[in-house]
Amino acid sequence: MPREHWDALHRELNQLVVPGGLDENSLGSVLAWSAEQTKEWESPIRETCLLKPLMPLYLASAMAPEEQTEAQRTAASQTQQLLLEMIGMLELNRALEHVGFQEWMKHRVRGQEDLGQWIHRGLKVDLHTMSHSMRERWARNRGEASSQTAIPRPLLERDHLHWWSLAWQWSQAKTALMVPVGLPVIVRPWDQLISHWKSIYGHLVQTEQTDSPKLIEIRSASDGQLGNTFDRWLEDVRSEQGTLSLLSVRFVGDVVAHPKSQDAIAWWQTVWLKCLGAALDASHPRGFVTDTGDIGVLYRDQDRTELSQHVREAFDKMQRVLVATKCLAENRPAPLNAGIASVHAPAKSFRMQHLMDAAWRCLGNATSQGHGAVKSIEVF
Repeated sequence: MPREHWDALHRELNQLVVPGGLDENSLGSVLAWSAEQTKEWESPIRETCLLKPLMPLYLASAMAPEEQTEAQRTAASQTQQLLLEMIGMLELNRALEHVGFQEWMKHRVRGQEDLGQWIHRGLKVDLHTMSHSMRERWARNRGEASSQTAIPRPLLERDHLHWWSLAWQWSQAKTALMVPVGLPVIVRPWDQLISHWKSIYGHLVQTEQTDSPKLIEIRSASDGQLGNTFDRWLEDVRSEQGTLSLLSVRFVGDVVAHPKSQDAIAWWQTVWLKCLGAALDASHPRGFVTDTGDIGVLYRDQDRTELSQHVREAFDKMQRVLVATKCLAENRPAPLNAGIASVHAPAKSFRMQHLMDAAWRCLGNATSQGHGAVKSIEVF
């Protein structure tokens, strides 16, 4: 997170925390990490999950001055517990992501149902006791003696539901809130609290809108310098008896436009490259765009089987992005296809054009099979 956003986030959080309770630096770090871990989650679930741990602080800050001090101390303790439980939930998501945990969650969680409570019931995972175990593990990793303290009393399920309900409504910009029965009386207007949260959330996600693709260079396919780079890579791979792979990607059908984008083609290309980030980090690829808008990416030392897996994972991520931005129906696959061609230890007579022809033949075959298809071939 850039320094200016980090400083602004701390200033906003400083208005919520109470001295001796929570530290805005630690709170900011946890929220920033959580925002990074959930950046592919759909709205409003993502925003609701990030906001829920702060709800006790917001409610305490909105009470009458004579009631605030004690309420803020209690709220600080509640927020710490909620943050730990959120970390546990995100670690669980990371551990189960490869078996479709996110997709399972998306299809089962509905509106007012608290996500943590749903995990408790659906997976029989108690995030409260899990968070205590995590804290013990962190202490051991720091070389500290185990506290051997009893697990603190869990927060009331009723409170979980109240905080989630309000966070869900705030995240959807509700103008008329349904306030849960039993909440303490607050004196500050709801719109002031919501406006403050929107400012915090804006700092957490601001940099996601400006991140550039992790690609060293991307050029037009007709760029002569690009051809020189490809020929140099081919010579290097030939001398090292290595592998060279070319990935071709096409957006099938009408190019969707992002609501805030003036250039739909550039938008989908940029989002796609971000979704492919795991593979792009691997081998410093070079990329290009054809005159028809297809993307080509050249990799060294990455075979077609490994690359195909990265591409399929990126298709799933792209589908979630398109659904979240209202560019695609929820039950539709991402309108993308890919072709991959690889050569190992290329012969002296092998030319880059051979690899390009093979990759685009695979792309054509994939396109004929419908959205989401990936075809690959080994060339000699």
